[in-house]
Amino acid sequence: LAEADATRSRGPRLRIGSTASRVIGSWLRRLRVALPGTEISLRVDVSAHALLRSVEAGRLDVAFVHEVEGCPLDLPAGLDQRVLLDREPQFISLSRDHPAARRRVVELGDLAGDRWMVDPTVDGEWDGVRRV
Repeated sequence: LAEADATRSRGPRLRIGSTASRVIGSWLRRLRVALPGTEISLRVDVSAHALLRSVEAGRLDVAFVHEVEGCPLDLPAGLDQRVLLDREPQFISLSRDHPAARRRVVELGDLAGDRWMVDPTVDGEWDGVRRV
């Protein structure tokens, strides 16, 4: 009961989850301006599905997530989604002597013969790379 009273006295709060995104910082700044007095917290996770389950369970209020191309998200019943960005730039680090290193834009097919290091905990990442 004391914990519930303390939560009410703090004022409004917004619990946000996000997969890695270069735009989340600017979105958080805009939210803080738009919602003064609101306690905004951020949980970062590599798993979009884990974040969506947290929204479904009430542990988060909203989650900013992305899909790996060809691996659609399994949206839990009762949740809705909105597309905020059609595509977010992705980056790759290559050695200077790599054949694609001097190109301004590198297609995944250009890297099909290369060896990859992939985080298997990221939803759909391994499946997406395997299709290359």
